[in-house]
Amino acid sequence: MDEIHSQGCSALFILVFVVLVNSIALASSEVSPSSSDSTAYMASAPVAAMQAAETELRQHIVGYAKNYLGRKYHYGGRTPETNFDCSGFTHHVMGVFGIHLSPSSVQQSLQGDPIQLKEVQTGDLIFFRRSPRSRISHVAMVVSNDEEGLFIIHSTLRGIVIDNLMKSSYWRPKIHSARRIINAEYKETLTAILAVTACDTPDEAQQREEEDERAIAQQLYCLDEHLFCTEPLPTLPLRELKF
Repeated sequence: MDEIHSQGCSALFILVFVVLVNSIALASSEVSPSSSDSTAYMASAPVAAMQAAETELRQHIVGYAKNYLGRKYHYGGRTPETNFDCSGFTHHVMGVFGIHLSPSSVQQSLQGDPIQLKEVQTGDLIFFRRSPRSRISHVAMVVSNDEEGLFIIHSTLRGIVIDNLMKSSYWRPKIHSARRIINAEYKETLTAILAVTACDTPDEAQQREEEDERAIAQQLYCLDEHLFCTEPLPTLPLRELKF
């Protein structure tokens, strides 16, 4: 009888142990979603910050481009000294920020990622051709795309101007495609983002100087030895050094 009682107690102990383990497992599974949500939130924070930094970079690039408004058109021009043609202009502006573009509009139309016209953002490129059978003949940079219109900055025979593309009877029928060159997943874009982030206001730079003398070099030499901040010009954050 004692042996039977002992076996019954052992079985009961095993049953209680199994129930306890199952309860703990169930409780853990109920808690895991919130833990997962927390992890997902932590992972999304840097992405959001990077998107904000990319948006700021786009504004800097277009802000820099606007400094050339009114410049005359020059076929084959690629520098401020010679003035620009359409692709020479986008080539130069992107190049100042360390983003390499071919000086050819045809080749530029093959760089970056293809996007729909409705998806274009500040700093994206739009390409044009004279007829459905002709090759790419023009490129423009997006200034803004919102309810007010799709505005582009480009070098034309009228010089460097800003047009509302959707209201242009000349350029709208010639739209061919759009490309995204500025992308935080690209190394060149990431380098440019870090450079623009380093170009802070004088007050912020002064605070960093007190903390670390090396911050001065970080503020002045942004992308590499050829580029530096030009405060306090808000629309011209970077420019090329002349050697």
